[in-house]
This record gives sequence, C-alpha cells and structure tokens, in this order.
Amino acid sequence: MDAAAIDPKQNPKTATPEYESDFFWANYKTSERKSLHSVWQQPYRQATLATSKGVESFVKIVRDNDAVDYGYLVVTRGSSEAKEDTPDLMLYVIQNSTVAKSKGIQPMDKDALLEMAQTIAASVKRRPASK
Repeated sequence: MDAAAIDPKQNPKTATPEYESDFFWANYKTSERKSLHSVWQQPYRQATLATSKGVESFVKIVRDNDAVDYGYLVVTRGSSEAKEDTPDLMLYVIQNSTVAKSKGIQPMDKDALLEMAQTIAASVKRRPASK
C-alpha cells in the first residue's frame, strides 16, 4: 500500500503531517467538546511510526460534561513513488474518562496516557504488504 499521490493542483502544505494533525484535531468531536488545545508548548514533536518520519501531538480535551481527557496522535507521510511500499500512517489514542468512571475505574493521568500512547506507537512495525 502506497501513500496517496498528491494532486499537482493541490496546495502542497495540505499533504504534510502537521496539516493532517491539525485537520484531525480541528474536526475531533466538535459538537461534544468545550475546548481542545496542545499540552506541549510547541504543538508538534518529530516522531517515527513504523520507520516513517512524521509528527506527534498531545492535546487536552475538555468535554461538554466538563470531563478532562487527553489525546495523542502521530501522523506520517509516505511516498507514492517509493520502490518499497511506504503508506501514509496515522495512530491515535484518545482517553474517555467518563467511560472509566462509569465502570468504577480511575482514569489514567496525562503522563501515564502519553507514556502508553508513545509505547504503542513505538511498537508499530513495518511489515511487507501482501498483494
């Protein structure tokens, strides 16, 4: 599986991992949240997912019921012209503390959630595509 080819008429900035990250968070459950903003001073950090370079982001989400949750996203841009398959990749881990509390479980704190999400991202391995 290869990355999506970029339309030459398209603004090349819309094909960047940063743009994809912004688009994802801007559209994440807009009708069910009061606010969403980066936890980090800089909204992105360089990241690798399955040998592909991209960016990671970590946000604080305040939901309509005032629950505070956190979300992690890593996005990479593949290549449609590479000899070996290099797809676009996206992985997200988003907390929903209301579900945990309803089951009598204490929600993870932000640092534990970030550590878990980054561990998951680091475990993603590239493997050959079957055709």
